[in-house]
Amino acid sequence: MQDRKNRPSLGGSAERIHEAFKNHSHEWCGQRITEAEIIGAGEQYRLDKGGKLLRVVSEISVRDATKAEFRAFFEAIELGQVQIYQTPLWVSGRMMHRTVLHQATGMPIDPESPAAKMQQRRFALAVQTYSIG
Repeated sequence: MQDRKNRPSLGGSAERIHEAFKNHSHEWCGQRITEAEIIGAGEQYRLDKGGKLLRVVSEISVRDATKAEFRAFFEAIELGQVQIYQTPLWVSGRMMHRTVLHQATGMPIDPESPAAKMQQRRFALAVQTYSIG
């Protein structure tokens, strides 16, 4: 297992990571696409110029994220399930290299946060319901 300190990170709290995501999106707008992906769910998000969260629906299409999607996205940040990266704008015939700005760890940022405690309850219920482990 790789040491958590060696992974790219945009901050130590969900708020700081979200704010850094906004800043990178704004700073690189027009040059690079900054996206966030919930690992395991396959959901991708971008921000518009005003910082509003958008849900990526296809390679060239986005829509406003719903309130439920925003809550799920923010919770995924808290749980260490979001990876934020940049890619250059698409150019025909050019290799696209992705730069990871914040790597998902799969571990909650704060194990005592409400999101982490809810996740623990969900796991306990799954173990009990499905006799896992």
